Amino acid sequence: MNFPSARNASRSLPSRLRTIGIEWGRVDFYRWIPKGSRWLAGYLDGRGIPVRTEEFAGGHELQADRVERVILPYFRSSLSF
Repeated sequence: MNFPSARNASRSLPSRLRTIGIEWGRVDFYRWIPKGSRWLAGYLDGRGIPVRTEEFAGGHELQADRVERVILPYFRSSLSF
């Protein structure tokens, strides 16, 4: 993916994301995900794009308690229509 091109294209949209959330499990079965997620978060942050990151104790599975405690509140505070 060409990130600079995608970023420039997004500037012409009527509304933009205020932030991006990236989270990953510390023991993800897909070993590239923690490293890749940290890299992407650093890349975005280095270009002034607001990013929220969280590494949690867990793997690749979506945990129901995290949906209620972390994911839904994040969307509630970050999305506007």
